[in-house]
Amino acid sequence: MKMFTKCENTNQNSHSNSIVKAFIFSYIVFLIVVFVIGYICYHLLFNDALGVRFLTVFYLSASVALGGFLTFFIIRNKEQMAHLNERLDKAMVDNNMLTVTVEAAGPALFQSRINKILGSSIISADEAAYTREYLGLTDDNLSYYVLYCVTYGNDFIGNPTENIVYDDNDRAAFNNYLYNMLKESFAYNGDLYYYYAPTSRTYSVMVPFTGNSSEMVIKIQEKILNIHRQVLDKYGLWFFAGLGTPCKYDRLWESFEQARQMAGKAGRDYIFSPYEVAEKDSRSYFYPTEFSTQMTHFITIGKQDQVRNIFNLIQKENMQERSLSVQLTRYLISDVRNSILKARFAVPSENVDDALALNEIDHVLASERLTFALLEDSALKLCNYFTPKKTETSSMESIVEYISCNYKDPSMGLNLISDKFNISESYFSHMFKEAMGVNFSVYLEDMRLTEASRMIEAKEGSLSDIAEAVGYNSIASFRRAFKKKYGVTPGSLV
Repeated sequence: MKMFTKCENTNQNSHSNSIVKAFIFSYIVFLIVVFVIGYICYHLLFNDALGVRFLTVFYLSASVALGGFLTFFIIRNKEQMAHLNERLDKAMVDNNMLTVTVEAAGPALFQSRINKILGSSIISADEAAYTREYLGLTDDNLSYYVLYCVTYGNDFIGNPTENIVYDDNDRAAFNNYLYNMLKESFAYNGDLYYYYAPTSRTYSVMVPFTGNSSEMVIKIQEKILNIHRQVLDKYGLWFFAGLGTPCKYDRLWESFEQARQMAGKAGRDYIFSPYEVAEKDSRSYFYPTEFSTQMTHFITIGKQDQVRNIFNLIQKENMQERSLSVQLTRYLISDVRNSILKARFAVPSENVDDALALNEIDHVLASERLTFALLEDSALKLCNYFTPKKTETSSMESIVEYISCNYKDPSMGLNLISDKFNISESYFSHMFKEAMGVNFSVYLEDMRLTEASRMIEAKEGSLSDIAEAVGYNSIASFRRAFKKKYGVTPGSLV
């Protein structure tokens, strides 16, 4: 803030002088108007010595009265005018700071949204709708490819996370160069829908398109090969890309996983690897760690549709695209069962109304003759144990609605909900996690920060005003939360 002190003092004196000058100018104009009116009245009405004396007295009285009033007004309100000018200057400074913050934080917020979509970590339907609108991808006619791009040194040995040795300045220049190349090749309506992971130095790129998917693959291949040639010539680095299958918006996570899998097969003979035409390795099965985590997560929040989607993809990848041996199939079934068992042991005891039904699930999971059909059936049945009962559902709907209307209240917390709905804090916390899939504190903070990011983008106030408006008592806590969610601290950009 110190960088603005001199500017504020200068602007304050300038505004104060401007207002005083405006009053003086108004006073002079008034005198001229009074003189003209008096002159006209003299010639039209009086035109004698008495008229001259009358108009002279009138002119002098009016001038003195107005002059006295203006002088009194300026002296009486000088302090208020100075305060008003100070607030105006502060608002101008805050607006400039906010503009800088939005411009700096914009790319990070944009990438954060892309990362959540590809990682299938959108919490609620409201967040999904907001994210889609925020990214400008509301056209249902759009289809998508996902690229997973990696770079290697000239001594390429096939390790996607191999460190490339060059200093920070060279790295920044390279990243900027590659970003511009990707944007030139794959931007949609002027925006590149990508996420850069600094630790692995990989680029995940969403490519929206309409029309024939086969023709689009050819275009993407030509552009990837062109980027590879230019990166190799300019930096001596190898650039590779894996491509997932074409999909709609709600299946981007699937295409992303496929693209990442294909990037892992990169080699000097495979600069560009589309999943659709790649020969699947029957010596290994497809069940990445991310799928295992998602399987357990979706069961424990009662999302049966998502569980079905994962099972469909697992069977497609391993039963249709590959010819797995009997032993590999058993290993795959064992891994899927372990994911389901994690959810099974998380079933709350108070949700078990029918112990016999749960015992049947346990019996199936312990069987040595498991099939994918039995695993899917068990996973779907377990979802029911994490779905709130009807009375709880009604209560939870009321609570969620209350939170949506009052999340900006700084006092919003477990104790407030407990008092408002007459339930214990521990029970509410447990019930909320079951129904929503996240802790109450995480859900509340996400709502606040989502609204804060919207307000920052819309320039609806200073950072301190926005923090207060969304429920933070301290600008410091707002900055920490913002940094944790979006990777950017607005205050540090000042």
